[in-house]
Amino acid sequence: MRKLPIAATTAAMTALLALPASAQGAEDRVNAPVGSWEATVTRPGATDYVQMFFTRSGRACLISDGGTSLGSWVPTGPNAFNYRIKEALSDGHGTQTGWVYINQYAAQTSSNQFDSSGISTIYDLSGNKQGAVTAKVVATRGTATPPAYCSR
Repeated sequence: MRKLPIAATTAAMTALLALPASAQGAEDRVNAPVGSWEATVTRPGATDYVQMFFTRSGRACLISDGGTSLGSWVPTGPNAFNYRIKEALSDGHGTQTGWVYINQYAAQTSSNQFDSSGISTIYDLSGNKQGAVTAKVVATRGTATPPAYCSR
């Protein structure tokens, strides 16, 4: 059996460790939710339909009947991520009455779907906690182009 010099063995191992396929796989897992989504949000007593956008830079954007809300997302594992969004609450006349802090933990079940659940905490305009509800989200990949302020 022929023995390779240490330098040749080290070079071969370095090349194996730098394979682009493994790097691409890791990048895909980190960027998994990036893009446009159509989602159904269910909480006690209500169901809403929203659009969501996630950017490579970690921005999360929610577009609902109440307007556009911004937040952030981070990967938490393979095909898993957490997103947090601050959404304005308004009364029937459009006057802001408070905020909802959305905190969702998501599992991407395929490249075109994720499910998430978490707690939405409601605050009044003075910052006093008014309550909290569990919300569940089912989202499918969308085709909408995000507004410019969601793309950063």
